[in-house]
Amino acid sequence: MGKLKYIIIAIVVIVGVGVGAMHMMNSSPSAASGYLTVDQTVDSVIGSQELVTKVAPAVVNIVVDLIGYNSQFQAVPEIGAGSGMVISPDGYIVTNDHVVAGGHNVTVTLSNGSTFPATIVGTDVQTDLAVVKIVANNLTYLHFLDSSLQQLYLLEPVIAVGNALALPGGPTWTTGVVSNLGRSIQESNGVVLNNVIQTDAPINPGNSGGPLLNQAGQVVGINVAVATNADEICFAISTDTAIPTVQRLIEG
Repeated sequence: MGKLKYIIIAIVVIVGVGVGAMHMMNSSPSAASGYLTVDQTVDSVIGSQELVTKVAPAVVNIVVDLIGYNSQFQAVPEIGAGSGMVISPDGYIVTNDHVVAGGHNVTVTLSNGSTFPATIVGTDVQTDLAVVKIVANNLTYLHFLDSSLQQLYLLEPVIAVGNALALPGGPTWTTGVVSNLGRSIQESNGVVLNNVIQTDAPINPGNSGGPLLNQAGQVVGINVAVATNADEICFAISTDTAIPTVQRLIEG
């Protein structure tokens, strides 16, 4: 099998959530770019309530107008829902490509209920990442973990945050540990994602694009998928993949 013997391919489902017409579808940051910050604080742990207060305003609900087709192959308006995280005070937001792919009229809702139309800045299907932009100022935003200073380790506690099931009232929080690192998974659309974080923190439909955090509230991954044939096996895109991809999408 050559090099393939070192790669585990897991068949997974992406965890956006869609609603059709009355039915359901399947610290001290330093600038990494003009629109992305990397937190250089090492071994910082904050309390749970402080973490919620720090993170919740930067996790957003993303709703996208889609066109689906019924059993008679007739076009049917549908709504796709997912999550995103604010990464700059002027409104740049990271999410998954599959959350916004094929959509139009993207709407972002902040945790305080404020709603904004969003523009798709760029998407990358090969990493399942996308950036959207809203017109706003002085937003609370999240920092990525600086992996050159502090690496994730197995059994490290992590928190998954996102718009699970598109439920109103703010994001859902789930906890777990880092189950493994460097996984390769194949999404249900055929795309293979590499260097993915495996976690047992539950990632539910609607969590796509939300952050996976460490106990300091730093972003260590971006929620993306769950295994179809196993329990408590969920996946997040690593910041080693996300940081250069997001920079590239924003810069053009």
